[in-house]
Amino acid sequence: MSFARILLNNLSFRFFNRGDFHRLAVPGTSNPPVAHAHGLRVRQTPQAPVPTRTDRPYTALVLLIALFAPCMGCNKPSAIIEPDRLRIVVVPYRGIKAMNQEYTGLTRYLSASLNIPSEFIVAPTHQAAVDAFVEGRAELALFEAGTYALATQRIKTVPLVMRDVDQRFVTILMARADDPRNSLEEFRGSTLALGDPLSTYGYLAPKYFLAHGGIHLEQFFGKLIFTDTGLWTGTLVEGKRADLAALTSLTFERMQKTDLIRKNAMKVIWQSPAYPNYVWVAPSTLSRTMQIRLRDAFLDLRLENPEHHEILRSLQSGGYLPTSAEDLKVAERMIQTEQTNGTLSSIQR
Repeated sequence: MSFARILLNNLSFRFFNRGDFHRLAVPGTSNPPVAHAHGLRVRQTPQAPVPTRTDRPYTALVLLIALFAPCMGCNKPSAIIEPDRLRIVVVPYRGIKAMNQEYTGLTRYLSASLNIPSEFIVAPTHQAAVDAFVEGRAELALFEAGTYALATQRIKTVPLVMRDVDQRFVTILMARADDPRNSLEEFRGSTLALGDPLSTYGYLAPKYFLAHGGIHLEQFFGKLIFTDTGLWTGTLVEGKRADLAALTSLTFERMQKTDLIRKNAMKVIWQSPAYPNYVWVAPSTLSRTMQIRLRDAFLDLRLENPEHHEILRSLQSGGYLPTSAEDLKVAERMIQTEQTNGTLSSIQR
């Protein structure tokens, strides 16, 4: 037994308790999503935890433990998981009730394909989805590319598949059709509505690509508004509470189908280059056999199969394609840029 482990086994410490800052909304429960006034992000300055002192100072001892503790157990291999149920967590991009309905067919299909029960969980925020996955509360996750990159910084992950439409995703900035301005330069100093600060299409991608063109969001626009989903973002523009909204063509199409926005009510002002986005991810600790079975279950979905058609249609997909970490490198650069600049943490809740 190492010296550091002997120290730890013979000492009593008082640890700080960390509260649960995010809750997962699970279908069939009364656990609601985090509420925001009118769907807008309410920014609060996080309170730093107040340290609790023990009765005696252990400064020297703490320094010893800090020196040796990182090596404890570092040679132990991660346990391989062979789950008896499949917990699926997804990032939010519309209302929880609507997403539960959207993924009912896929959840049942995966359960039947793997011959184990499945549980579908919509996280209230992108950060909550990352936390649930990293902390082992889900065996499968649907991330946007940016949240995938964040999760990968914390644990080893295995990207499995993407929808056909996700390999060449684009963000569009949209304005009201009756707005006389038609070029992005004409919107300098105006109000831009964005999605969650961890949303790739709703924030990371437009900021990243516009910056490469010499336009920095915080300096170019007079005001930035963050919302929980793209659906809210678009309604702010039509309701004249914002001048531009960061959306995708898929979100805009869904808004028109659900009558959240009038047809021909908006026009495109700017479009980003294509980038990869939504990706299904497993932890590397999930058994290789289960990873392959999951991947193959997605790849087996076919529009021409009547049993699969409704599943794919509800997910706005023509089918799934295999993917890899190499395909998602641009998302890693987006996240790293934000972390380097220190802007990501300053706008998160």
